[in-house]
Amino acid sequence: MKMLCTADLHLGRRPSAKVPDDLGVDPTMLGPRAAWRDFVDQAIERQVDAVLLAGDLVDEEDDLYEAFGALLEGARRLDTAGIPIIAIAGNHDARVLPRLTNAVENVTLLGAEATWERRTLTGADGVTVDVIGWSMPGRHFDASPLDTYPGFDRERPTIGLLHADLDASGGRYAPVARTALRATNLDAWLLGHIHQPDPFDEPQPIGYLGPPVGTDPGEPGPRGPWLLEVDSAGALTFTLLPRAPLAWDRITLDVTDLESVDAAVDALMRALDAKHAEATSLDHPPRAFGIEAMLTGRTSFGAALREASMPDALATFRVTTGGVTTFVYRVRDALRPNLDLTWRAQQDDPVGLLAQRVLALREGGESADALVRRAKPALRKVWRGSAYTNLNGDEPSDEVVRDALERAALRAIETLLEERDGS
Repeated sequence: MKMLCTADLHLGRRPSAKVPDDLGVDPTMLGPRAAWRDFVDQAIERQVDAVLLAGDLVDEEDDLYEAFGALLEGARRLDTAGIPIIAIAGNHDARVLPRLTNAVENVTLLGAEATWERRTLTGADGVTVDVIGWSMPGRHFDASPLDTYPGFDRERPTIGLLHADLDASGGRYAPVARTALRATNLDAWLLGHIHQPDPFDEPQPIGYLGPPVGTDPGEPGPRGPWLLEVDSAGALTFTLLPRAPLAWDRITLDVTDLESVDAAVDALMRALDAKHAEATSLDHPPRAFGIEAMLTGRTSFGAALREASMPDALATFRVTTGGVTTFVYRVRDALRPNLDLTWRAQQDDPVGLLAQRVLALREGGESADALVRRAKPALRKVWRGSAYTNLNGDEPSDEVVRDALERAALRAIETLLEERDGS
């Protein structure tokens, strides 16, 4: 038996503003709508027995007409092909999916209004599978969905569909514990909500399917639908099909052992070209491929390298072959000056004072603790404005503050020395 699975389509969402306007690629061919169309194509081409969708098919209710139209078009094509759709609602589409079930006969919404339901599917090879699902009733749900789980009897291979926050105690998006899901003894749990796909390589896999396309750089790596196959013995096999029209990745260049700006720029161009070749070699390459370039290491030509490669120069980088257009969407500077800090710290000037503080931060102790305490209030506001506070907490750790201080001090030292040499 074969099923094609995905989650978090977010139809109506546009690709990130990080995608340049001059790529020569129609933006509508890069986003969720194109990924959904390809998903339906794959389901029909592979003659799957069913499609499983784990919520958030539509981005916002404001996008209802555009997004629902695309969803409806795909559902009707699947209906014509005789492929049933089993879906659950996420926090974005709890009010939209019932409309789809009313419009297309082959769509089943499992677990409407925060209930649990089961459906049995039979494949062309005679293999039968139970799918158990629970749908979000609205934008938020503070309790664990498993609080009302009825404990279905296991008669055949059983797969759970859930849109939830895994291991996020106290969350507002149906928080559920992995241990509780495992205790249900289902063969697999396919989750929506978090956009980073899991590998599904454990004997009893529990994980996020991820969206079929990452619309912004925060969703790097391979993206596409999952092909789930169940054999006559009940064994499950998951295969990710990387087919996203838009993809994101990163290269890291350590310049420590390079002797000049030209050598560093050449190495950077080779790394970008290698990434581009990697993308074009895929069975189904992306149409647009965004790269973040990270510059690291210690160097005496940091300022000259920044002028040659950051950020404006690389913003114009484009290469198009094999139907793939690769571009650089961001350059991150983690370069550090190649300095004898011990000697610098002995000098009676601003550079010496900064060098003393860097050494204190590296050595730890009371001096480092005092610097961190003084800096933390200034960094707190920036930290709380970050998109990652929900992962890292409301307060930057001492290690984060110490690293930020050291980077700032080294950059200041480098700038002061360059100004001194220039004058």
